[in-house]
Order: sequence, then structure tokens, then C-alpha cells
Amino acid sequence: MLLSIHISKTAGNSFREALMNSYGAERVLRDYGDWVGFDEPFANRRREQRHAAMRVRRDELIDKYDVIHGHFVADKYIGLFPEAEFISFFRDPCQQIVSHWRYQSALTVRVSDVNKEEHAEVRYWRELTPSLEEYITWPFYRNHQSQFLGSLSVDDLAFVGVYEQYTRPFPCAFRTRSRAAALRTGNQARSSALRDQRPRASTRRKAFSGRYRTLRTREGTIRGSRSRS
Repeated sequence: MLLSIHISKTAGNSFREALMNSYGAERVLRDYGDWVGFDEPFANRRREQRHAAMRVRRDELIDKYDVIHGHFVADKYIGLFPEAEFISFFRDPCQQIVSHWRYQSALTVRVSDVNKEEHAEVRYWRELTPSLEEYITWPFYRNHQSQFLGSLSVDDLAFVGVYEQYTRPFPCAFRTRSRAAALRTGNQARSSALRDQRPRASTRRKAFSGRYRTLRTREGTIRGSRSRS
């Protein structure tokens, strides 16, 4: 089974189309809706439930599909299949953050093209309308690309795709495990540089943090009421 982890804003939709053209659309399972990269308690519980529900479908998945592609944490499928290879595309973390922020800023609604469900992150976004700096400081968004790997390291992936080289022929776009280590080191260095260069805006950040805590409390209250009803 080929397990293709689609990290946000790393050409995942384009790569999904390439996989469907290669394997056949009916042999590619699009697994979206886990709210990966959104580290909040209610989102984490949702992922746990969806992970458990998918793992009991093991025989069905083996029979129907050759590829699973989507927004999922790698742990969801670790050890599930007799043979499995994980692959993913990564992007310069600074560019990935900016791209995701611009994408979210342009949205009035974000509904999955697979399960037609609105992403919880959009509700937070509409309420908080964060600047780029504020978005970077969101606690549930930290280490966004790493969240998709779960307990895997980049070295565990069969192939690593580099977003910046996506338009090149695939033999050039994919990197072996030796390149994966260099990519990981480079990403860490760039992330560190981003933190060092972040402007100091403590007053604005405190106000934003207050609004975030208020929204998080309200979200928890609403979900608690729904679960009791």
C-alpha cells in the first residue's frame, strides 16, 4: 500500500491527481477530515475516533485500494498493512506558513471536497482574523508539517518530495533517505531563523492570546453542550 501524506500547501492536490491518473481514480482512497495540523483537544479526539474506525477496515482497504492519499497522521496506518510505503512532499517552512496564511485569509468558508465538512480551523480564523505574525504564534499550529508525520521521522519515508522542485520530472522531485536527513536539518535551521526574526509585538500578541482563549473556551462549551444533548 502506498500511503501518501498530503501536508497542507505542498502541492498535495496536484500530486493526488497524478496518483489518480497513474493508479486509476478508483484505486486511490482520498482520506481527508482528520483536521491534522490543528492541535486542539477536540480535534485530537476526532482524529483518535477516525483512526480507530479506519483500522477496522483493513481487509476492505487492501482489497479496494493501492494508494491512500490525504490529510492524515502517519500513525493512522503504521503496522496496518503487510507492505506499506509512506511518502510525502515538504516545503520550506517559512514559505509553507505564508502560503497557508494567505490561503486561509482568502477564505470565507473551507469545505472539504471529499467529505463536504467545514474545517474547525476556519471558525477560529473568522473569529480571530490573525495577522501573519499572530498566525505563527498559534499554539495549535506549531510544527505544522511535523504533525503529519506522527511517530515517524523524515528518514522513515520511502521518498521525500520537495515542493520547490515539484514541476521537475518526478525522478528529480523525489529524494532518497540521504536527502531526507539534509531536508530535515535545513527545515530546522529555517524554522529557527524564522523565530529569531519574528517582530516583537507583545501588546498585540497579548490581546490576540486573550481572544484565542475566549474562543477556545466558547468552543469547548458548545461542544460539551452538543455531547450532552
